[in-house]
Amino acid sequence: MRPGLSVMVYLGAHAGSPTAVAAQLPKATVLRTLTSPGGHHPLVSHAKFIVVDRMITLLTRVNFSYSAENTDIELGLLVHDANLAASIEALMRSKHGVLYEHVT
Repeated sequence: MRPGLSVMVYLGAHAGSPTAVAAQLPKATVLRTLTSPGGHHPLVSHAKFIVVDRMITLLTRVNFSYSAENTDIELGLLVHDANLAASIEALMRSKHGVLYEHVT
């Protein structure tokens, strides 16, 4: 990774293997959904977005998978707006320990 670059990956606890993702991205911060108090299963995350360089945001319905890339017809929105990117990053950081936990 380049200096100053930070990578945060948010996953559903049952979406593939969060521990395998963390192993493949050792310098990234990988988080997975928590189980809500009194719940029996982890929360399900359908959020699909990428924030690049705190400037560009890709919001989409598409899963980031081989089949989605090659066979699905999807729609997304690419926005060049530092305020939107900062807002999304702040919102997601505020959910650490509430909706998401670090994968180790």
